[in-house]
Amino acid sequence: MAELALRERIDADLGTLFEFQADPEASAMAAFPRDLSAFLEHEAKIKADPSAITGTIVAGGGVVGSIGSWEVEGERDVGFLLGRDHWGNGYATAAVRAFLDVELHRPLHAHVADHNVGSRRVLEKCGFVLDHSAGRRRAGTRARADRLTRQAMSFRQTSIPFVEERDRPDLVL
Repeated sequence: MAELALRERIDADLGTLFEFQADPEASAMAAFPRDLSAFLEHEAKIKADPSAITGTIVAGGGVVGSIGSWEVEGERDVGFLLGRDHWGNGYATAAVRAFLDVELHRPLHAHVADHNVGSRRVLEKCGFVLDHSAGRRRAGTRARADRLTRQAMSFRQTSIPFVEERDRPDLVL
């Protein structure tokens, strides 16, 4: 795996990040397809949200994905997206572990389409556990995935995991 770093998201990243989420397979895994207009509107909303922390995942000198956290319905959520060419290289796990050093709020929640086995494994490796009560607490959020005929699985992370120094990429958020 190439050396990984997290840095602040900049406008120049948006074209690449849109291409990643517009990929049909990636869009199906994330269960939220967006056209360019909706993507840019969503990014503007995130940028205006003072609770949001956004980052770009960089490896081998190029953008490989994005990661961030935000507040929804009184809970703190985290999400990540990698370009399909970068799946299976350990970038998501390394990025989430690094992000957990920056985002210290606990509990931290993540919502994953049930067919997205890769993202589920990333979360489990990073200490998240399946939260069976989340569906009752956040029915509106789950409805988004249900409308797309996919069931969302909710995970939560309640403690700050120990990460060995050798496993930590550079943090620049």
